[in-house]
Amino acid sequence: MEQNSAAAIVVTSRDPRDLELVATEIRKRYAADYRIVVSVEPEAARRELEKLKKAGVETALVVAGYGDSNPDGIDFLIDVRTVSPRAKRVLVIRWGDFSAAGPVFDALTVGHIDHWLLRPEHVPDEEFHRSVTEFLEDWAAASGRAAA
Repeated sequence: MEQNSAAAIVVTSRDPRDLELVATEIRKRYAADYRIVVSVEPEAARRELEKLKKAGVETALVVAGYGDSNPDGIDFLIDVRTVSPRAKRVLVIRWGDFSAAGPVFDALTVGHIDHWLLRPEHVPDEEFHRSVTEFLEDWAAASGRAAA
């Protein structure tokens, strides 16, 4: 896929460790076929989404952290729908963060998010990549594009 026509994957997390793990894994596996945009703050990620839209670049996935250091992850993904209505919205949570389970499943049930993932814990994390690939395939099918 040419870089100019490449859809984007946008990743945001206020937690530097979460952002590093998720962004590194996504860049390594998907950067050849997608524009990867990484932001430490949801507000900056929203501005990047607006720039992508203005440039005519579709956004395939928006991945946001959720948990103690990312209390606004769900709200951010709700807001994403106004800028990138066809993008798949994905929350990333840490294994063992049981306090996140209720809000994540509530958000999933009412359609505020499309999917959730556990943060990658080892390199490479094939379960993480299998899920991301399925989300990209879902997006491609829904948008009428061939999956990369």
